[in-house]
Amino acid sequence: MMKNHLDHLENEIEWFRKVLDTRIKTYFGDGSKAFSVHEVPPPSFSETSAYESFVQKHQLKSEERLVLILALLPHIKPELLDVFFTRNTHFDRGFTEFGGLKGNSYSGFMPTAETAMFILAGGDLKKRVTCLPIFSKDHLFARLSILHLNVHSPSEPALSAQIDISKDYVEYFLTGQPGKPVYSVSFPAQKMETSLKWDDLVLPADTLEPVNEVMVWIRKGELLKNRWGENRHLKKGYRVLFYGPPGTGKTL
Repeated sequence: MMKNHLDHLENEIEWFRKVLDTRIKTYFGDGSKAFSVHEVPPPSFSETSAYESFVQKHQLKSEERLVLILALLPHIKPELLDVFFTRNTHFDRGFTEFGGLKGNSYSGFMPTAETAMFILAGGDLKKRVTCLPIFSKDHLFARLSILHLNVHSPSEPALSAQIDISKDYVEYFLTGQPGKPVYSVSFPAQKMETSLKWDDLVLPADTLEPVNEVMVWIRKGELLKNRWGENRHLKKGYRVLFYGPPGTGKTL
C-alpha cells in the first residue's frame, strides 16, 4: 500500500512537471500558441492509494489537482520549483508573474497563489478569473482545512499570499495514515487508550443513547454534512460535555 501512495504521487508530480515545462516554454516563446493545462492529460489511477481516493471522492478537476501538487512540492520535491528562481535579465530580478516567497531558513521556492495562477492561466485574464474560486473560503480545500492562503500583509494583493497545506494531509498522502496532532501548549490535549471494549461500558439507556450519537457523528458526520447538504445548518465538530461522579464511565 505504501508503494501505491508513492507511485501515484510520483506520477502526479511528473504530470505537473510536464505542465509546468510546457507553460514556461509557450509563455516565453513567440506567443503563437495558446496553452491549456488540459493539453497535458493527467495520469489515470490503476490501484488504490490515499491520494487517488481523495481525488476520486471529491472529483477534483485538473486545475485543482495541479494546485494541490504545487502545495505539496515544497514538502516532498522542492527542487522541481527551482525553475521559478530564473531571473528577468531586463530588470535583474525575478519574474513578477512567478509569484513566490523565500523563507527564513528554507532555501527553496515557496509558491504563492500567483504561482498557481501562472501555471493554470499564464497571461490569460479570463482563465485567471475562472480559477479564482479554488482559493475561496467556499472551496473544499478551505472547507476541509487542506489549503489556506498565508497572508503576510492585508494591504498586498490577495494572490501574493503563500499557499500552505495542512501537515496532516501531507502525511496522509504520503503514508495513507491520518496525521497525529503534536501535543503542546497550543494543543492542550492527551490521547488516551484502553484495552476495554464498548461492551465493557455499562450505562443507563438514556445516557447510552447520546453516547451512541457521538459515535454516529464520528462515522457518518462527513456524509451528513457534505453529501446530504446539512453543512449549512450544522456547526463544525461535535461538542460534548461528560459529567458525573468518579466511576461512572466518563474516561472510558
